[in-house]
Amino acid sequence: MVKKQHSIRPVAPSELRFLAEERLQHHQLTTPDQSTSQDAMMRMVHELEVYQVELEMLNEDLMQSRDELVISRSKMAESLERYTELYDFAPVGYLTLAPDGRILEANLMASSILGVVRTQLRDNNVQNFFIPQSLSLFKTMLDAVFIRKERGSCEVMLMVPDPQHPQDHHDPSAHTVRLDAAVNDNGQQCRVILSDITEQKQTETKLHRLTRALQATNYCNQALIHTTNEMELLQKICSIMVEVGGYRMAWVGYAGQGESKNVRIVAQAGFDEGYIKSASVADSSLGQGPTGTAICSGEPCIIRDIHKEPKFKPMLSQALERGYASVQSIPLKTDNTVFGAITIYSALSNAFDTEETKLLTALADNLAYGITTLRNRENREQAEIALLKSERNFRSITEQMADQVIVTDSIGTLTYVSPVVEKLFGYLPCEVIGHPFTDYMAEEKIPEALPVFISSLQQKTEKQIFEVKLKRKNSSLFDAEIHLQYYQDQDISGMIGLIRDISDRKKQERIRQKYEQAILKSKERYEAAIDAAQLGTWDWNVQTGEVILNKRWFEIVGYTREELAPVSIQTWRDLSHSDDFKASAAIAEQHFNGEIEHYKCECRMKHKNGHWVWVLDRGKLLARTPDGKPLRMLGTHSDITDRKLAIDQLKILSAAVEQSPAVVVITDAQGTIAYVNPMFTELTGYSAEEVKGKNPQILQSGLTP
Repeated sequence: MVKKQHSIRPVAPSELRFLAEERLQHHQLTTPDQSTSQDAMMRMVHELEVYQVELEMLNEDLMQSRDELVISRSKMAESLERYTELYDFAPVGYLTLAPDGRILEANLMASSILGVVRTQLRDNNVQNFFIPQSLSLFKTMLDAVFIRKERGSCEVMLMVPDPQHPQDHHDPSAHTVRLDAAVNDNGQQCRVILSDITEQKQTETKLHRLTRALQATNYCNQALIHTTNEMELLQKICSIMVEVGGYRMAWVGYAGQGESKNVRIVAQAGFDEGYIKSASVADSSLGQGPTGTAICSGEPCIIRDIHKEPKFKPMLSQALERGYASVQSIPLKTDNTVFGAITIYSALSNAFDTEETKLLTALADNLAYGITTLRNRENREQAEIALLKSERNFRSITEQMADQVIVTDSIGTLTYVSPVVEKLFGYLPCEVIGHPFTDYMAEEKIPEALPVFISSLQQKTEKQIFEVKLKRKNSSLFDAEIHLQYYQDQDISGMIGLIRDISDRKKQERIRQKYEQAILKSKERYEAAIDAAQLGTWDWNVQTGEVILNKRWFEIVGYTREELAPVSIQTWRDLSHSDDFKASAAIAEQHFNGEIEHYKCECRMKHKNGHWVWVLDRGKLLARTPDGKPLRMLGTHSDITDRKLAIDQLKILSAAVEQSPAVVVITDAQGTIAYVNPMFTELTGYSAEEVKGKNPQILQSGLTP
């Protein structure tokens, strides 16, 4: 009998009977025909055969079901093995948690992520592996899963094994995992997927830093464009770095001058509290900091972890108090000269990687360029203001000056004349501008003046002064003094001139020449008189002691000018008799005080040959200082030695006459008695007073006293 394959599914009795009859009918068609038996027998046989077929079919189905069950069990075992492998070696961690967070099951990746072997994870609470700051997030997720029967997720940070830096829990370099959880059907467990997203978070953090740094750079560039004040720009940059860039603190310092080289803080923003107050570039402990290093070296100074930097040790405690973890200082340069630095502090360790440093360095370069541009702009504006002021002053001065101001180009054409041209020449400014300067010179003077002008242009002479006759609009001539000076402004060159009407001066010069000639003649007569009178002259500066003496003065004492040079009041003192000099000084003091009108003194001076010479010293104070002190005194010396000798002789003769035993009577030219000696009085009885001025004939009159 041919076996027909049947499905393993259950067969209904009616269907089974139908199938059995179908198989029996097929069997009868293949069996030889026999004599028909009784109907009952036949029905019974038929029924038996049907039952037999049914049993065979059931047996076949059972055998087939057994085989299929074996195969299914084998496949299920294989699937279970594959599932176990997939569970254990999955790239993410799987945990089964109880409502209180106890670990019921964990795969190998979960064990690796948590850093504990799988056998030790069971019944260990997963919260023991999270930092305290993440526990609230985890509990919120459990509530959502077990209480509200919702899917939950959260991101937590795992405990860092190194106990020396517990603050690094805030550092994205620590392991960060994502938990995705769903409750089981029984509601007493939840399946959790652990995904290590540390690299992702680091990348996100890096991208976030770069994005904020780039955004801060863009804001700073906008500030560079729109800010016109240097200090305002620096403050904006620091504020942008903190508010937009997300940095803890930023400040700009300019390098100071002098031995201390202290950094001058010009702008600051963020959390500081006096941290940067004492920064210095000098070689001290503070000078070894990032700002000082950047300024001294001219290169960026980066400290990505202040805990590990020895140079940062003096400032470490202050930095930690203010939440600093890393710092970068970038020099500000102009023409390869460092004039300051911008220093940026971050609350994150390992900040300021290559890409971020490139952005911040570009920002510092742009800032330095912006500062230089602002300074140049300010200098240019100041120069323009000064130029405008100078032009206004120039025009104001030239318009108020009595002298004529002119400007010519390189060929002598007038390009500017001051308004005084109308008064001086009779022309309006517009009538002379554009005309050659030589048009207003006397024709006979042009050949003399033109070479001066040309040589000044060719040799770029700073100053030329010459006199020339100029011609007015009415053709009259006047004397003028011209001051010319070469000028060049970029590609334009020419001459700037000042024309001064010296007609009055020339007239005065002519008058002065006459007076000078008269004075010269008077001086010659004076000198001749002095020479004839054999007088020595002296000119004494009372305050300085300087003395000017003529030749006769030296001759009186027997010296030449050269022998006594240099001469001063001390020379006078050295040659004078000490007693006489004291008397002379006393008389001079009386004259200085106004007690006597003239100074006059007879004194002795030592002659070169050793004898004393008598001089009559006369003088008068001519000038005083503003505060009334004597300044200049003029005087003369006359040699009275002969007179003094004659007086001495006369005294001797007078003494002889006075003591003579003879009567001596002296009369004047008219014959009247001028002198009688004592013997006359004794013999005649007349006193000297009685006979003086009387005729000697009184002695013959017979009259007696």
